[in-house]
Amino acid sequence: MQGLQWYLEQFLSYPFPPDTDKKDKILQALEQWGIHVFEALFDNRNACMMYGRAISNGLTELQLQISSDDPGILA
Repeated sequence: MQGLQWYLEQFLSYPFPPDTDKKDKILQALEQWGIHVFEALFDNRNACMMYGRAISNGLTELQLQISSDDPGILA
């Protein structure tokens, strides 16, 4: 999370070497995180079917809301 914070708050305002190497590692980690989150969200039949319908409608009707009372989940 510190790397993502650095990327969003510092690197984007000055996206030049030598920080470009660090940026590549953070973007790779972010991509892997996104894959894991996608699989966790849509790894059941109903969610997969809803996602398929959303894609066939051009994703115009897709809304994803994550709610929890656990601050760790929301962080």
